[in-house]
Amino acid sequence: MEKITQIKVSPRFHFFVHHPEGALGDFVSMIWASEGVPPFAQERIVPDGANILVFNFSNPIALGSNTLFTNTLFAGVTSEYKTLDYQPDQVSHVQAGVVFKPGGAYPFIQQPLIEFKNTVVETSAFGDCYFDAVYEQLGEIRDSKSRVIRLAQMMADRLKKNSSDTLAPQLINLIRRHPEISIEALTQKTGYSQQHLNRLLGKFAGMNAKGFQKIFRLNQAMQAVQKMDDEEILTNITYDLGYFDQAHFIHEFKEMTGMTPRAYQLIRHSGPNRIIFL
Repeated sequence: MEKITQIKVSPRFHFFVHHPEGALGDFVSMIWASEGVPPFAQERIVPDGANILVFNFSNPIALGSNTLFTNTLFAGVTSEYKTLDYQPDQVSHVQAGVVFKPGGAYPFIQQPLIEFKNTVVETSAFGDCYFDAVYEQLGEIRDSKSRVIRLAQMMADRLKKNSSDTLAPQLINLIRRHPEISIEALTQKTGYSQQHLNRLLGKFAGMNAKGFQKIFRLNQAMQAVQKMDDEEILTNITYDLGYFDQAHFIHEFKEMTGMTPRAYQLIRHSGPNRIIFL
């Protein structure tokens, strides 16, 4: 078992994080468990092409005004930000979960991922009881570090039993490296027609090539914005990343993160790109 890192977000809220290596690491970027009272009022999840699997052992998770998830949920690839609201210093959270790499969830879910784009579902939607069994086993464990260890073992077992074709992650990595090039150039590099490329990406990764390009370009912009100091650098980011003009860049950035590049820069966000704590 590779290293598990304990992150003390605050005296009352702890995270345990594991970044798998080897075969599991080709598909999963992080396995985590948390416990305690979140010290922030809101968690904003920004598109990054990933899927998320969450096992919840405390109060129901609220998404939107009417949707509550109690036990196990799966979040598809999103093209827009999602917001989770918390009650600081009031509600304790006990959770565990998996963050899949873009294109990495299919061997575990065994369902066309395009069906879950911009949605969150209970894992019963997959038509089997595997993740219900995982939930029950994790629920019998009383500490977060042990939950991470057991969850990693069960995910590795699941991967061994199902197909682990690396085609989707390879296509995703190609798009990540070249988010600015045209779809026509991508089809030339892969040898697939645009229709076939998008069919493959939809089934195994949850979104078409253009959608992933937009996400990865945003992720690059978020990293660059955190380092910028003046308006000139904002202009450089606009054109370096292939946006039509600065107005288009600002509009797309706000649409996908819920804030302008300048507002994001001012909070000096130190977490991973995909999560903003407010």
